[in-house]
Amino acid sequence: EESGALEKNIENEILFFPIKKYTEGDTLQKGLVWGVRIPNEINKENTNIDSINIGYNEFTAQVSNSTETPQWLILNQNYHHLWNAYYDSKPLAINKINEMVIGVQIPGKSNGKIQFVYESPKTIYFFLISLFCYLICSTYLLVPFFSRKH
Repeated sequence: EESGALEKNIENEILFFPIKKYTEGDTLQKGLVWGVRIPNEINKENTNIDSINIGYNEFTAQVSNSTETPQWLILNQNYHHLWNAYYDSKPLAINKINEMVIGVQIPGKSNGKIQFVYESPKTIYFFLISLFCYLICSTYLLVPFFSRKH
């Protein structure tokens, strides 16, 4: 049986602070959070996200949490254990939240840069294989062109 997680997550921006905890029977709306313990009151009014930058395997933004307690920040990106998060260059624990996306807790009374980075040790190998295949295909296509006699 499907849980409807995709439909609920697709309503959200790429990076957001939740508005309320999902309860059975809630209609589809932005800002829902579930699948993780919410020890603190959700306080959307005292959190802010500025300057979102989406790069290759990287998301950054300036975030602030003026509450006394940590608040969840959710990256609407598929969870994978090779994602890492840094808040002002310090590592943050990555959590699977909303059944499929990434969540981190932003410390209370803080303002800083959040950075999500996907770091796979195999990326360089995929790059080299792609480059090698590109060179082989280019050679195969260009050799007949240059070997013609005019």
